[in-house]
Amino acid sequence: MKVPICAFRSITTVIAVAVLTLSTTGTATADPLGNFVAPVADPALYLPTPLGEPWFDPPAGYEQQPPGAVLATRQVTVGLLFTPVTSTQILFRTNDSKDRPVAAATTVIVPIAPWTGPGSRPVVAYNMAINSLGNTCAPSWLLPRGLAREIPAVQAFLAKNYAVVVTDHEGPRQAYAAGRMAAHAVLDALRAMVRLPELGLPASSPIAVTGYSGGAIATGWAAQVAPSYAPDVNLVGAAFGGPPTDYRILLTSMNGTAASTLFLSAALGVAREYPELFSLMNADGLRLATVAK
Repeated sequence: MKVPICAFRSITTVIAVAVLTLSTTGTATADPLGNFVAPVADPALYLPTPLGEPWFDPPAGYEQQPPGAVLATRQVTVGLLFTPVTSTQILFRTNDSKDRPVAAATTVIVPIAPWTGPGSRPVVAYNMAINSLGNTCAPSWLLPRGLAREIPAVQAFLAKNYAVVVTDHEGPRQAYAAGRMAAHAVLDALRAMVRLPELGLPASSPIAVTGYSGGAIATGWAAQVAPSYAPDVNLVGAAFGGPPTDYRILLTSMNGTAASTLFLSAALGVAREYPELFSLMNADGLRLATVAK
């Protein structure tokens, strides 16, 4: 059993998770205790624990599909919504931070009421602040269980009869703070959306992208790379708040506080996309990477 670090988990909780992790079975390594005592800088040891749901496994040969290709779909029920909707999860092909093919998931939520305004129904790509290294903190897992903290914002857009797309923008490695991975996931989710005509969201639908804090990372990067990476996506605007822009300030303001776990999570998340960074970590950093999965 592995317990993911979600948002602002304290140092005490991290230590408790370490004890729990090392005392249970089903770990990702053959010798978890040995790796904790004498950790090695092997990136494969520090990936998120799989959910064990085959739906998230891409089909063989998916790498040959174009970015945004639909790999699988399923209907879900998103919890704690007041607007009648249909919700579809899409597994789609995208690119990681180094432009290698990977699969990611998104949830497309469309009001049942027809759109009566001009043109196609507007779409809001709402990027939740995942701020996590574990698969059970991804929106695709939280939304059907009614556990997503930012569901009120999603409901506010649905109440305007807009469609809302909530993407697992950290990608399959749960690469928190890896902006390029996040941008690719968000934009390719929107490409996948328009490839499903039954959703009623054609390529002409105006799309706005938004998010706060961790969601601002995905939003800002998506807006920045859209012209070159996905010029076919009809992105008409972006709004985001609370982005981490001055890392020097973060180093001093988060050091020695519970917020340091968030900074650590970001460092580990980026390392998952750029595994050469693991060679720069000391033994304690690798120990924390072992349990933060």
